Amino acid sequence: MKFIKTKMATGWEKRSKLSVFMGRMLEANSNYIGKMSQVSYWLIEIDDDDIPWRELGVNESHMPVLAGPTESDYGFWHDTNMRYQDFECEVISSAEFESKWIYFWAQNNDKRMKPLN
Repeated sequence: MKFIKTKMATGWEKRSKLSVFMGRMLEANSNYIGKMSQVSYWLIEIDDDDIPWRELGVNESHMPVLAGPTESDYGFWHDTNMRYQDFECEVISSAEFESKWIYFWAQNNDKRMKPLN
């Protein structure tokens, strides 16, 4: 597993119209609606096949505002054809990712569907 941080796919509030992909992505990720514009960067777990698995959208205060995949949300990066080599990113530690993952679910346990893993 690899863990990365990227600013790719941020700045949604600056886009005047949603793309077809964005509309489809929001249909598959209903809990992401209204939160994509808050994402300043992403923390992503990349599996052993170099494919995105778990993800956290993190705001400018370094707090996670969305996470996937869950029972109800497929996940933004999970829904792409991206592979590790396609990302403009920096590698982070598993501890950095896991601490934010645990924090997100501790804060949202009663409000959201459980994570898939």
